[in-house]
Amino acid sequence: MAIDTSIFDRFGCDLKHHRLLPLQQLAGSKLQLLLPEVVAREIVDHISRRALESRASLVKALTDFRRYWQTDEPKDPPLQDSYVEAQKQVDQFLALTDGKQISLSGAKNLAAEASDLYFACKPPFEQREQKKYEFPDALALLSLEALAERRNKEILCVSADKGWQSYCAGSARLICVEELETALACINSSGRARAEGVWRLLRERGKNHFFYEPIRAAFRARFRVLDFVPEIQSTFEYEAKPELEDLDEIDFKTAGEPVVVEADAESVTFVFKVKARVIFIADFSFYASHTVQDEGMEFAAARRDVARTIEYEVLLTVTRDEHVLGEVRQVFVDRPKLRVDFGVIDPFNP
Repeated sequence: MAIDTSIFDRFGCDLKHHRLLPLQQLAGSKLQLLLPEVVAREIVDHISRRALESRASLVKALTDFRRYWQTDEPKDPPLQDSYVEAQKQVDQFLALTDGKQISLSGAKNLAAEASDLYFACKPPFEQREQKKYEFPDALALLSLEALAERRNKEILCVSADKGWQSYCAGSARLICVEELETALACINSSGRARAEGVWRLLRERGKNHFFYEPIRAAFRARFRVLDFVPEIQSTFEYEAKPELEDLDEIDFKTAGEPVVVEADAESVTFVFKVKARVIFIADFSFYASHTVQDEGMEFAAARRDVARTIEYEVLLTVTRDEHVLGEVRQVFVDRPKLRVDFGVIDPFNP
């Protein structure tokens, strides 16, 4: 199984993200995780850049804190080599999954093949001006193709990238799926009956099912992240700050089919999507200047709340016992990046 950078980016390149943890079951199994060298380098680069950005934000916040509180503490975090630290994370990820990095040096002339695909506008290259940025994808796919030929095997690729999907569609040895859960379900069919049993009970009983409380707690834990982006329609420059994301109701009747991502003798882990009605609250500050950084230019402020129905993804681990309903081992709730429209606000009549 080979995984593209787009999948890791979906989870913020957090290699300990709960959606990536099921990959550890591949260690010691017949299915090996493959990471093309290009993909590994992209992951390291993305982690490194985000680490530097987060440190810069932290240093600014600490500088402001020391200035306004008239103190010398806390000190700035030590400056470390973010690239080295990111490489350590990738190495540890490969060790935990028993994965293998596919080197470009051991393959045939991939650069020449990639150039041929580029000028012929064949997948993964597309008919657009920025197709040169798809060279890393081409090198990754060609290295996997070469490996599949040497081993006389088929490779299951996981990618949300259209270029990967188009290339694999024309390959005899590479098969592509868009979701990581779809790939993991191929090796966890033994847990499907248990997952479907729990899923049916949740759809039928909803909040009256005793699994409801752990799931609701997981929703509230996710809400504490407060990473939605508030937006309004206004002729003035404004700054928005998310204040609250709170659960109104989970509509279990909308729960999509469960996909089993891990199963053993003791437990089953599966993922399903479900819609929930959620309350969002945000604060808005309005500025007379075109730059919100100008201090002292705020002339109005308002707080607004809206209710929206949003689709969330639930990862649920339950004990495996055919004779009893069992119990919840763990629950994680997540959603894609979200922009919330708060409508029109008149700063002169907030």
